[in-house]
This record gives sequence, structure tokens and C-alpha cells, in this order.
Amino acid sequence: MKNDHYQAGLFDQSVPKGKTFGHIEVLETSLRFEGNGHVRTLPLDELELRRGGANDRLIFFSHPASPDVTIHTPKFKILDAAPLVENFGTGRQIRKIRASKRRSNFILLCILMFIPILCYGLFASRGPIARVIARELPPDLEGKLGASAFAQVTIDKTLVESPELKDQLDQLLAPLLEVLPSSRYTFQFHILDDSRLNAFAMPGGYVVLHSGLLLKADAPEEILGVVAHEIAHVTEQHSMRNIIESAGLFLIVQSFFGDLSGLAAIVTEGGAGLLQQGFSRSFEEEADDVGLRYLVQAGVQPHGLVDFLNKILEKQNKTIVGKAMENLSWLSTHPATNDRISVLSAKISEILKYSQFPRSNFNLDKFQKNLQKYLTEKKIIQAKTYGTHY
Repeated sequence: MKNDHYQAGLFDQSVPKGKTFGHIEVLETSLRFEGNGHVRTLPLDELELRRGGANDRLIFFSHPASPDVTIHTPKFKILDAAPLVENFGTGRQIRKIRASKRRSNFILLCILMFIPILCYGLFASRGPIARVIARELPPDLEGKLGASAFAQVTIDKTLVESPELKDQLDQLLAPLLEVLPSSRYTFQFHILDDSRLNAFAMPGGYVVLHSGLLLKADAPEEILGVVAHEIAHVTEQHSMRNIIESAGLFLIVQSFFGDLSGLAAIVTEGGAGLLQQGFSRSFEEEADDVGLRYLVQAGVQPHGLVDFLNKILEKQNKTIVGKAMENLSWLSTHPATNDRISVLSAKISEILKYSQFPRSNFNLDKFQKNLQKYLTEKKIIQAKTYGTHY
């Protein structure tokens, strides 16, 4: 009966370079290697077998009688050779090797099965993880991103540049800023010449209020309610958490374990574009809760946000849908559903059972007249400058 030959290698200091390659065959009482003119024979009795090499992909044969000789092969099929299986010593070692291989395969299978579960778990937990990572980002990184986004958003817009109006707005918003829990952000409030009922916030403390929103408010508390909501988007880092969640699983894991370099590169290079995505419903609800807390802590009548939401919803219901989406864009970027209003109203009603809030003494009428005067004069100047009729 012809014996099978198996690809093999030989380690032996007596051959050139200490190694050579050839083939082995299993004889009745021995293991025989032949290659490049070299022949080595190891008896099966007391023959030692072990797995080894990269990822345990090789079988090594050695014998106490020839300590300088080791034969190896990648062909595990050799373990089926009858003389090896039937020999008491080698047969026992083969069973151990196969049991070890089964354990390795089982562990590998478990790992392969665990990876999707781990990935799913990380994906499902990306929100809490993003919150943790966002807190570790340097404040100046948020500030640079906010400045870049603000420059892009306002590049073709007209900002209200009036020291008097800025002082008045700062006076209105001062109570909110006094109760913020940390000094991580230096808030900057800007008025945009835009008739739409809109307001938005960017990382680092940039908050933009449309002139249309300021002019349509019936009470200072309405403006304060909207601004508290926008401030909460900043302090809860919703824009940054959006970016982190969009960064991909690898970068999230990398950042979670302390390496923020990859995430910082994404934020620096493309963060301003990523800021264009809207906030999730959970972020909006969180901004409602946190903003409401700021209002209460500042001693501001908290129903202003709900009053304003009800006002623009009422206006929307009286407006053609297309026009409504154009003029009431705060609803599209901050989905003010009846459910949200109901939840806020219920929370505020509970708060008002135990607390009283004085009305703001801010002179909203004066502020709005000054703002309207500024905008009118600005348009007249622009009309004269560009030779158009006002």
C-alpha cells in the first residue's frame, strides 16, 4: 500500500541555514522526512506532537532521541494516518490536539457570533456613548466649529448691528445666563434680519434669533422660552452628539477609549456641514425639559415657550401649507407637535401649583419699536445704495 506524502519542513542545525523543505510520510513504525537530499527518520514510539506556528496552523514532530531535529507540516490530514492513530502515545496526543482544535474553533465561532451582538449593542447605545464622548471634547473645538458654522449660515444674510438693540437683548436674556450650570460656553446672541419665526443654536454658544420671531412675540416670556430651549441645545451638546453618532462605529469606540484624534478631524473638516441635520425627537424633548428647568431657576414665568408654540401653530393652521413651511420654519427644525405642547403644559401646570413667577418688567414694546425702526432704516439705506425703490 502506497503511503501518502505531506508537504513538510525540517529544522536541523546540521543542514544549510538550519532548515529545509520537502515531504514526509508515515511508515509503520516511524515518520520519514525527505527533501533536498536530506533524510530524517523519527520513531513513532515516544514521538512528540504539538500544534504551533502562526495561529496554530502547523503540526510539529520531535523525538527525545533527536533533540536537534523538528519536522513540521501544515497538513492536519496527516493525523488520520493509521500508524499514528493506532500508536498508543501518538494516538493520545492526536486526541488532545483535536480537542484543542475543537475548543479553538468553538471560541472563534463564539467571537464571530459575539461581534454582531457587540456592534448592535454599541449601535443601540450610541446615544449615551455620544453624550460621554461629547463631554470630553475640548471647549475650544466646539467654539471653532460654532464660529465656522455661524460664518457659513450668515454669509449672505444681514445681521442687526446695533449696540442699543444688543444691550436691550442682553438685558432681557441676563436672568437665563445667570443660572446656567457651568461656564463652558460664552454665549453670543445675534439678531438676523429675517421675517420668519425662527431661532437656532450652534456649538460653542452661538444663538441666532430671527427678527420675525422677536417682532411677533407678545411677551418677553415668549422670547425667553424659545431662547431657553435653544440654550439647552448648546449645553446638552446636541449638535456635537449628532456629529459623533454620525461618525461611524469605529470612531465612536476609538473616542470612547480616549483617542479623540479621528473625531476631532471629522469635526474640524466637515462638522459645519454635519450641523445642517435636524435634531431628533428625543433631543427636542430633552431641550424642552432642560430649557424649562432654566426658566424656573431663573424665576421666569415658564409658560412663554408653550404660548409661543401655540401661537405659531395657530398661525400655521390658518396658512397654506407651503407658505407656512416657508414662514414658520421654526416648526420644521423644531417639530412642535401637540404631544410636546401637552407634555410641557402638564409639567408647567404642576410647577405653578407650588411656585409663583412675576411677569418680566422688560419693555418689549420699546425693544420691538427700536428693532422695527432699525430694520426700516436699513432697508431705506440699502434701497438708496442700490438704486431701488423702497
